[in-house]
Formats: sequence, structure tokens, C-alpha cells
Amino acid sequence: MLIRNGNFKRWVRGVLSLVGIALLFGGLRYDSYLVILLGFLIGSVGMYASKASMLGIKPFSDGPKAQPKSGKEDSGLP
Repeated sequence: MLIRNGNFKRWVRGVLSLVGIALLFGGLRYDSYLVILLGFLIGSVGMYASKASMLGIKPFSDGPKAQPKSGKEDSGLP
């Protein structure tokens, strides 16, 4: 629903970034350090996902798949 091809959908990335920036500036306006931190964290998740999408990285994809073994069972290593 929110994740497609191992990354957040475009609208989710935009909402996370904008909400994070709004919380950051709101916290600065009212001197609330907890809101500043929360805005920074939410905004950085959205911006990280946007950067990963631009580079073709899939941070939320399935784990690594097991590679099939090739060659002989005994490779000669002790």
C-alpha cells in the first residue's frame, strides 16, 4: 500500500519530507526541542527514501536470496 518496488511511493516520500520540514520550523518557532527532533527525524526518513529512489536503491526490499552452490562439494579448503 505504501511501498512499491522496495521503496516508498512518491506521495509518501513527499508527505514525509514536508511534514518533517513543517515540524522542524514549528518547533523552532515555539522553542520546542522535542518537536524539532521529531521533525528532523521524519524529514530525514522522507529525504533518505527520495535519495534512494533517485539512485535506484531499494531499502525496503526482501532480504538477500540464498545463492545456489556451484561446483564440487569439496572445494579443497580445510
